[in-house]
Amino acid sequence: HATIALQLFEEVGDLVGQAHMANHLGGHAYFAGHWDETLSWYARCEQACRRMGNVTDAALTNANTGEVLVNQRRLDEAEPLLRDAARILRVSHHLWGATFAEMHLGRLLVARQELARAEQMLRSCVSENAAMGSPASAYEAAIHLAECLVMAGRPLEAISVVAERAAKTTDDIALFDAARAFVDATALAASDRQVEAVEVVIAGVRAARGQELEYDLARLLQLAVEIGCESDERLGTDDAGAEASRLFNQLGVLIDATA
Repeated sequence: HATIALQLFEEVGDLVGQAHMANHLGGHAYFAGHWDETLSWYARCEQACRRMGNVTDAALTNANTGEVLVNQRRLDEAEPLLRDAARILRVSHHLWGATFAEMHLGRLLVARQELARAEQMLRSCVSENAAMGSPASAYEAAIHLAECLVMAGRPLEAISVVAERAAKTTDDIALFDAARAFVDATALAASDRQVEAVEVVIAGVRAARGQELEYDLARLLQLAVEIGCESDERLGTDDAGAEASRLFNQLGVLIDATA
């Protein structure tokens, strides 16, 4: 129905409708794991927004695009989009959008191992979202902050940061269960708590499979290989490494660049 609606909006020249439908289709493709389609739909949304002079929604769409590119480890492409989006959204007083763009900039810095700058940016995102009354967004940012802390050699602090923010969140945050499991398991493994790490990985894989979150599933399966539990039948696969590689390839993730 969304595709038909988009065609009709194009026939009558309704740019607002075109932007809305293209964004909707992009989000649907994102969660379906078709990220090349996602980027195409987001590009159409951004173009429609610019044609009607709506620079704020165009910037928000570019932030969404930047999220996908960071996931794919296409960092050089993501950075200018995210920086420009963050600037425009700040100027437009679209604070939730600005923190969203900045959160993914923080993730980009983590991927580049610029950990001090990443930590500062992600802590700011957590605090600002909490102050705005967006606890789920604060929790999501805390998960990315925790990943930064693990890479910085502070795994116990990473576990504490996420747990503390989860305790302050009344929203439904089940969507982030698999992402949290990845960070918690990584932190536990780094703290020589291998048995606990394995159990968290298993729980995370189940959550990712249940919600069809292929990116989170791929990261967890890759982690299972790294911590030596790839043969655990509870993972639901005979070859965790091969399934992770297949999923990363399907999503367009640059496997050699994954951390």
